[in-house]
Amino acid sequence: MTESNYDKRRKEICFEDDKCAEANHAGKRSEEEKTKSALSYMASLCSRSEYCIYDIKEKLRKRELSEKSITYIIEYLLKEKYIDESRYCRSFINDKYKYSKWGKIKIAFTLKSKRIDQSLIYDTFDEVIDQEIYIENLTKALSDKKKTTKGNSQYEIKSKLFRFAASRGYETEDINSVINSIL
Repeated sequence: MTESNYDKRRKEICFEDDKCAEANHAGKRSEEEKTKSALSYMASLCSRSEYCIYDIKEKLRKRELSEKSITYIIEYLLKEKYIDESRYCRSFINDKYKYSKWGKIKIAFTLKSKRIDQSLIYDTFDEVIDQEIYIENLTKALSDKKKTTKGNSQYEIKSKLFRFAASRGYETEDINSVINSIL
């Protein structure tokens, strides 16, 4: 026995209505259910990677939680040591200076945009960054860039190298001393 087109369409409509009903029910979850779900997700996320308070707040705002729920989740994550601003700062600085070869200015700017305390940033710089390796990174980057930089004069090459290093976030004094040593 074959189904008529009418019967097939009726079943499709019923199936779509069921999906709509499920979606409406899911949308009407209580704030408490949303908070528990978000807390579980954030704890899982923080156990895999370092996050700062600002990053977690942004993720929670995207989930459309109330400020009260966001505050509760942040406090819980801080209390249970899932989030630690100093640990995040140390990890971020280490990764950006060793692997991405960023300078202190760019690192500090990025951390400030994530609402990390300025004194924590500069204290962590002193702990994490080895000045010799920092200058070696800058020297290598500028030496590599010098090979591909073309200019009509020494001044033009110098200014291109300076702009390149400044865009990476290195300090003016360090850039000038390294440029003078490689040219």
